[in-house]
Amino acid sequence: MTLGELLVLADDEDRRAFEHLPLGYTESCGDPALREVIAGTYEHAQAADVLCFAGAEEARTWR
Repeated sequence: MTLGELLVLADDEDRRAFEHLPLGYTESCGDPALREVIAGTYEHAQAADVLCFAGAEEARTWR
């Protein structure tokens, strides 16, 4: 699937978000939007309570 084919499947909001997506490193504790969504799945969690890592090796440094 090409990027163009993928974007055809997106709605206007998702397409706009993708078109303005910066390509680079995110915050060291994870993407703020992802952390907010994850926190929203818990009753008493905030985005500041969530850490996202690419793998276990990266997470070891946060101990």
